[in-house]
Amino acid sequence: MKVVIKYGDLTQEFENQANITIGNSPSCDIIVSELGDDEVLKLVYAQKYNNYVLMNVSQSRDILCNNKVFSKILVTPKFVITTKSTTLPIEVTVFTAVDAKNVSTLTASVAAPHAVHHSDEDMFDNDVEKNRIAIIKEIGFKILEFKNNIKSANITNFVLNVAMVILSVVSSFAITNFLLGLKVDNTSSVLNLTTNFGFLVCVTAIVIAICLILKQGVYSLLDFNQHKKFGDSDVAQKVIIGISSVFLFIVYIMNLFYYKAIPGFAIAALFISLLFVGALAVVTIGSGYFKFQIKNYKQQLQNCEYREDFESVMKSYRKFISGYVNKMTQNKINNVKTNLVNNQMRMVLEVFGGIVTAPFLAYGVSNTLASCFPEAANWVRISGLRFSPIFLVLATFLIIFAFFSFVRAFTIGKQIKGSEIIKFDGFHDYNSHGVTVYGLDSMRSLEKEKTVVMFIACFIILIEFTMNVSYFITEIGGDIQGMFLSIVTALVPTALLIAETHMLSATMYKINNYNELLSTLD
Repeated sequence: MKVVIKYGDLTQEFENQANITIGNSPSCDIIVSELGDDEVLKLVYAQKYNNYVLMNVSQSRDILCNNKVFSKILVTPKFVITTKSTTLPIEVTVFTAVDAKNVSTLTASVAAPHAVHHSDEDMFDNDVEKNRIAIIKEIGFKILEFKNNIKSANITNFVLNVAMVILSVVSSFAITNFLLGLKVDNTSSVLNLTTNFGFLVCVTAIVIAICLILKQGVYSLLDFNQHKKFGDSDVAQKVIIGISSVFLFIVYIMNLFYYKAIPGFAIAALFISLLFVGALAVVTIGSGYFKFQIKNYKQQLQNCEYREDFESVMKSYRKFISGYVNKMTQNKINNVKTNLVNNQMRMVLEVFGGIVTAPFLAYGVSNTLASCFPEAANWVRISGLRFSPIFLVLATFLIIFAFFSFVRAFTIGKQIKGSEIIKFDGFHDYNSHGVTVYGLDSMRSLEKEKTVVMFIACFIILIEFTMNVSYFITEIGGDIQGMFLSIVTALVPTALLIAETHMLSATMYKINNYNELLSTLD
């Protein structure tokens, strides 16, 4: 396949070349000096279409193909690339008359024959496996590094967001009491601090909104500077940051006036207010920065994961796995069916155990709800236990829903992990990693479902844990020791629930592996 690229007086031909890079770097196949450092284009041969795919590697919106913004696109025989930085268009002509079988210098995964060997002795000695290993050696470390960076940044960003909410409440407490003229109570118990709860919620919402505006301003400014072009202005981003900073300074002043009114706290009030509001500003700016970093890592991961040759290898690898499964002996298939039945029986027992223990986990929740609505409680006493049947049933269903939500989230996580094991380590043991290799879109869909289900489960568990702590505080006591014991006691049913769901998810994952293997059989 022949490709002719023309830019002004420069004309260059490429014969049967898999990857063609266009940029201003000396390492590029065709050098266009007027292109920016962050403007890189790549033509990648796609065997599936017997044509080239044009990739906007830098994801720049200033690069147009036939006057259209693109990320990756299947090219036409003739097309034109234009950018803001170049004075002339880059004209590309692709001659598709040559059969794809004659291409000699394509990447290993495209050029090598995708013969599928079904025998056990040839399982790890075939062209598909060699091509997979060659590509993984090139991109495997980068993908793992980006995923670890995204995971670390997400955890840090979550902690910063939680800290931002807590510090907003603390800062709003001083503003609320200052505006209402309330003084700090001298009691030793934090629970008895004087304030107006409704007004506190309103002020907290305002402070959080200011912090979110500052966070978005920091994120927008960093993102703008990364893609800044000549003549672009960042005035809007700086105005957002400036206005939100002014409001945070007002929050600091009001905190300062409130704590300054405490006898003997005239000087200390400066540092106390700076501690709370300054920390709030720092975590807000940090949250905006990590949001920007997460976006960068995801873009880099996407550019690294999308490779036409790797997708071609994975497609052949699925055929290879299917061929291997269909060559399994009848004895192995019978063992799979036996293991499937055994795990299904185990699943029934684990589900039964989870449902049976749910009322005990919901006991504290039901009593807390019943104490809030005593008219509807209809208390029942059995062997010294006092509970409300209505609220116990409601709380039990809540726990059961959280139970199955956790199971689903954990199972999806194991499915994703199994697919990644096959991609990075190869197909070895269908019992541990299954037989399914998910594509990028399927992985994103599963990740999204896992996030939603896990959020629902964690939210329910937060309600369960909070209500259990409240119930145990009323039974044990509200002093420091009583609060500590109540928290530890409330952790017991929560830990039991998570342990049960983790065990069941492992069983469900094995059942899923065996079902997928049997469904692969012709």
